[in-house]
Amino acid sequence: MQTALGTAVILTLSALLVIVPGLYLNAVLRAQGIVDGLVAWIESLQVRAEPKALILLLGFLPAVESLTGFGVSLFLGVPIFFRLFPADKAYRLSLLGMNIMPWGTLALATVIGASLSGYPTVVLGTATALTSSAVFPCIGLIALYTLGGGEMLRRHGALALALGAGLSASLFLFNRIGLTETAGILAGAMTGLGGFLLLRGRGIPARATDPDRAGEHAPARVARLLLPYILVLALILLTRTIGPIHRWLTDLLLLTTERVKFSVFTSPGLALAVVAFFLIRLQPVRIDHKAIWTRARVATLGLFCFILLAQIMRESNMIAAVATLLEQQGSGQASVMSLLSPLLGMVSGFITGSNLGGNALIMTVQQQIGSALGEGLLFSAVQNSAAGHAVFASLPIIILVMTIARDGSEQEKTAEHDLLRFTLKVAAFVLAAVVLACVVVRHAGLLALVVPGAVR
Repeated sequence: MQTALGTAVILTLSALLVIVPGLYLNAVLRAQGIVDGLVAWIESLQVRAEPKALILLLGFLPAVESLTGFGVSLFLGVPIFFRLFPADKAYRLSLLGMNIMPWGTLALATVIGASLSGYPTVVLGTATALTSSAVFPCIGLIALYTLGGGEMLRRHGALALALGAGLSASLFLFNRIGLTETAGILAGAMTGLGGFLLLRGRGIPARATDPDRAGEHAPARVARLLLPYILVLALILLTRTIGPIHRWLTDLLLLTTERVKFSVFTSPGLALAVVAFFLIRLQPVRIDHKAIWTRARVATLGLFCFILLAQIMRESNMIAAVATLLEQQGSGQASVMSLLSPLLGMVSGFITGSNLGGNALIMTVQQQIGSALGEGLLFSAVQNSAAGHAVFASLPIIILVMTIARDGSEQEKTAEHDLLRFTLKVAAFVLAAVVLACVVVRHAGLLALVVPGAVR
């Protein structure tokens, strides 16, 4: 019980040190008008509506969500989608934009999942990039079908597949070279920028410049809007890639139990806190501290309970008993569990409304069952992928999308059950994509071939 409690406290603290600075940075960005400025800039890009939606869904929105988390990308995506498309389609596209979750909030769910499963973060992140590889092209095709059915698929299907495959390949590359925490930012930015450069101005008539807004999207103004994101990314890369600095920060304050180790000063939350402090000193704004800490307390209390429950199950050998039973049933169980594991992961993400919560609840179960069948890393990666890609279908995300739309004076409303029905249908396709990737990775032996330090 002592080990379980200590592990739960340390893992919850590691999440809290990212969640609180992230919420403060989000509040500062919104109060300073940076989020609204980015909305206006993206809306002004010279790309047709449907390709622009794909560039947002598979590029810029994943990058923003990976950096800040907490659904902040919705504050960018929802207003743009409502200006480009009818309300029913805008609601659905906004929900589809929340599918980068294994790398959301600086890959916090993957970092915690790695601690729970016992694999290095880079190993779990790289394996997750493989098991998620089919999801992003699938999301692109579903978005096109939502916009215009078969006709839209025929017109832009190749673009959706290319951008989805590009995002998947970029995620694998950046995870493979050890940049798991920033992989979503880099991959999303690269995919979005590549798509924009490829499609810029095609078929878009030139528009006269509004004198009153002539400088709104000037390079200097855009650089100012992007500066906070660039600073966070630079600080994280600085502490990760310069050996002496990384070793010094690692040894400065290290919390350990028999199960986990956590270095406080290498947390990406430090970069978020520094940038938030810098911005608020540069341009003071009013922040609702009580609301931030209330939201943080609710999130971390739920996370602590999930982690503690999972650790008690682990320390009492409940999970080991189930794993031993499966091992005694023979190797044929591996094929069955390869199909059930993604479903279990998606259920955990859906019921908790969080990739982090789903991993905290089920990751240890998935890893130990997988280890008993010789596939511990694969099952851990499948859990991380499936839980993350199911979050967009949960009621908390649906309610958040509807709240942002109404706060933005979007008058047309829709019923929650209609959006829930849509997300559950999409979740079935996402589940199929994860199952397909799981089967291919397992039978082709890809983990042993391309994942550094992979163990069965």
